Amino acid sequence: MTYPKQRKEKWLLYRNTGIVVLFTLVVTGLTLSGPVTWVKMIWLAPLIYINYQLWMLHSAVHPRRIFSALGMTPAAVNLPFSEVVLRSRDGLALAGWYVPGSRRAAIILVHGLSGSSSSMIYHAAALATYGYGALLFDLRGHGASQGDLCTAGVEEANDVLGAVDYLLSREDVDPHQIGALGISLGAQCALRGAVDCPNIRAVVLEGLGAMNLEDHGNPPMTLLRRLYYPLNRLTYWLYDFAAGISNSASTISVLKRLGRPALLITTGAGMEHKLGQVYQKTLGEAVTLWEIPNARHAGGYFYNTKAYQEKVVQFFEQAFTVT
Repeated sequence: MTYPKQRKEKWLLYRNTGIVVLFTLVVTGLTLSGPVTWVKMIWLAPLIYINYQLWMLHSAVHPRRIFSALGMTPAAVNLPFSEVVLRSRDGLALAGWYVPGSRRAAIILVHGLSGSSSSMIYHAAALATYGYGALLFDLRGHGASQGDLCTAGVEEANDVLGAVDYLLSREDVDPHQIGALGISLGAQCALRGAVDCPNIRAVVLEGLGAMNLEDHGNPPMTLLRRLYYPLNRLTYWLYDFAAGISNSASTISVLKRLGRPALLITTGAGMEHKLGQVYQKTLGEAVTLWEIPNARHAGGYFYNTKAYQEKVVQFFEQAFTVT
């Protein structure tokens, strides 16, 4: 079956690759031409920075695939599972696994950038310990799923909705006890999928990033933030251009629309921590913030497994009890 947007995605891949390669050749030529002087480096520095950002953004918009077949399956952690093929709301075939639970509640697990369903096996094992079913799947453009483009959660929201459709088709899943847990890119996907889908009763969002400058909070006041402001604006614009999206809603605005329990998990003490503080300050009691300052990005579960399991399970238990 031909994916309707496949031609557009291929075109974006060829266009983006051409731009990055051409810009790299130009910057390399300018750098190698003539002697290196301070004056030359002053006007070359912005071009070198843009070239670096272009390569980083290319990797983010066109992520490398890590196939589940090359990694583990749930059987590696002694979990029974069945292979499933989901259908995103906009028609993509998505590869996944379903781990049945001993109760009628089920959690959708959404991996991060350049990951796959294999990335979430240990989270599934933790949930299975408490009787939850778990649906793991490869996002579009990842693993064995269709698609060639990553849009930071904008289009991937349809993948999460496709996962909901699958769970609703199962007689062993209570439609009022469906949750989602996403990490990094997966957090943005889970949030944007949940906001217009009341079947997702609660979300756990680890490493939830920013989509535009609105998510950074108040206008820049410090010298450092003033210096980074135009660079951040350029980075967001370049990403939207490369991904073929425009006017994507900010993370804050989507959180405001959610209207259901949300547990935000931040790791480290850098930008992720700062964004979590901004989200909580803006949303107040609408979200619950749990900070794990000594853990690496996307590594909250592995830093303190027991505490992570207890926190997440307790959150879902309370959310499902209320709803």
